[in-house]
Amino acid sequence: MKKVQLKIPRQLYSLMLADLARPHPYAYERIGFCRVRLGNRGGTTELLLVADYWPVEDDQYIPDEFSGARINNLAIRTALQTSISSDEGIFHVHMHDFPGIPRFSRMDLEEIPRIIESLTHANPAMPHGMLVLGHEEAAAKAIMPGGTLQSVDRITVVGQPTRVISGLPKFNGGERFSRQGFLGALAPQQIHSLRIGIIGLSGGGSHVVQQLSHLGFSDFVLFDHQAIDIYNLNRLVGATEEDVAQGRMKIQIADRVIASINSQARTMPVPARWQENVDALRSCDIVVGCIDGFDERRQLEAACRRYLIPLVDVGMDVVQLPSQTPRMAGQVILSMPGYPCFHCIGFLNERTLAAEAQRYGDAGPNPQVVWPNGVLASTAVGIVVDLATGWKRTSPGLIYKSYDGNIDTLTDHPRLEHVFGMKCQHFKFESLGDP
Repeated sequence: MKKVQLKIPRQLYSLMLADLARPHPYAYERIGFCRVRLGNRGGTTELLLVADYWPVEDDQYIPDEFSGARINNLAIRTALQTSISSDEGIFHVHMHDFPGIPRFSRMDLEEIPRIIESLTHANPAMPHGMLVLGHEEAAAKAIMPGGTLQSVDRITVVGQPTRVISGLPKFNGGERFSRQGFLGALAPQQIHSLRIGIIGLSGGGSHVVQQLSHLGFSDFVLFDHQAIDIYNLNRLVGATEEDVAQGRMKIQIADRVIASINSQARTMPVPARWQENVDALRSCDIVVGCIDGFDERRQLEAACRRYLIPLVDVGMDVVQLPSQTPRMAGQVILSMPGYPCFHCIGFLNERTLAAEAQRYGDAGPNPQVVWPNGVLASTAVGIVVDLATGWKRTSPGLIYKSYDGNIDTLTDHPRLEHVFGMKCQHFKFESLGDP
């Protein structure tokens, strides 16, 4: 039996908590349903993605002094019809409004599986289940197609912050992270719980690997299909001349850097392009992309949006203009599911994609040097830390930083003010999961 992971966009999670906390005229608690899509057919872990939520109407409850809430046939038929018409799974959702880890009650385990069984008969090709929310944690059970009711192993809320709210790994940080206590009392546990994917380890990616390891991140998926070459030594943190002589893979160097800082870290080196191992990509909670080219960025953002993964993009380029000083520029962008995407903010458009066929930069193949990569990578690391801990207590949703290496500035891009409050029209929650 495969493990099961459930992801919930923070926008929908907040909606659920607010709705379920509303008092009812006579029921002790409220009930809702959410639509769920499959996100990893054929993968090593079953991935379930929450795409929508709706509450049970007040007049669809049945007075019952012996239960927290009981709903009528109309509410159940609505859930059955929604599953059939949308071809999606349905989860029964309620909340236990008291401190501690939520657990399904004896009555929950007697009554709710009957609803799930009806959903399974109506749409056997989709997963169905039950979800109970607490103040900070949650629990869920699911029936996968052709399977039986099983516990969901891991529940993640994706957004600002991104939190694992069920299935947290064991952690004992001791005093090691005491000097970053301003991030919050639970920050070491939150940082330790997230799996970070890093795509591209030549320049900025090598800085990201090193810094995240120092901060306590302990679960990495490393993507790079290339071996180190002599021209990488000007920017690849942790690389040596011996690595060049031995022709070592860049993922081997990154793995070595991580182990030298945190011997307990878990790494998954992927010596291939990320497109060749999408199962590994889908297992990540946050992805940092340090890749060249606009088209690959388009592909990566589409994959991350489809599987509810925040993407932090890092890019730098040098352009040589005739009879002028070379221009060094770059960007750091947070692409968050549900918020404006690369196309919304104008970073990607038909013109930039069409220009992809032109040479990337004019100062040589992929012009890169260590100091701007360090500036941009450190900024990306700060975004990842805030995603993990929420220590800034803000919810920007979108970050777009513009770097000018000629005058050493890193500022908000002017386009931000034009997309403030915009909802992304290119990637909607209805398109989550496998195509």
